[in-house]
Amino acid sequence: MTPETSTDVSTDVSTEPTPQVTLAQQQASAGADIAGYPTVSEEEALAGGRWIAAEDVLAQAKRLAVAVDGEEAPRQPRLIDAVEAAIEALAQHATSFQVRSVAWVREAFGTEPAQCREERAHRFLEEALELVQAAGVSEEEVLKLVAYVFARPAGDVTQETGGVLLTLAPFAAAHGVDLMAAGEAELARVSTPEILAKCRAKNAARIEGSPLPGQVKGTQE
Repeated sequence: MTPETSTDVSTDVSTEPTPQVTLAQQQASAGADIAGYPTVSEEEALAGGRWIAAEDVLAQAKRLAVAVDGEEAPRQPRLIDAVEAAIEALAQHATSFQVRSVAWVREAFGTEPAQCREERAHRFLEEALELVQAAGVSEEEVLKLVAYVFARPAGDVTQETGGVLLTLAPFAAAHGVDLMAAGEAELARVSTPEILAKCRAKNAARIEGSPLPGQVKGTQE
């Protein structure tokens, strides 16, 4: 009698892809902070696609790490650590002073003024003049420097931005000012409901096409 042969049937591992769950969907269900990110709506998360991508990449990395075995196994932690480090960098970028300042401009004046390069240049020049005025620079000195600068070729915006920071930091130090502390204090001050209302009123009173800010009694923002 021929002995019956038994076939060892291994558990079938499904090859169906694991459902992708975006950051927005996770937040919608959990309603809490995920991986250090502030809770955002579905629309906000979709608009900032980098957040969704970051979470999906981490999830994919963890699935890959589980799938890898044998000699490749030691690489697993490094893979996940690298992706988590990238997500942390994105989180820090999302909370940087520059990003929060732009968010404030949008809240106070609207998206269009925040993106208008000419408007941003005028408001920067206004604040720069107010700063040197506070430091004791005279109008005559300012006009001499205006003539000097505009007699030369225009520079590169990126390089000149670096130049502004490179001169502003020593300026602040010479006056005993902590540059970032002053920036954070001012951002906090202008983020109050009262100041935001004044800023919006000034913006509404602006003359179209003029470099001057709107004039509303009792405001100096």
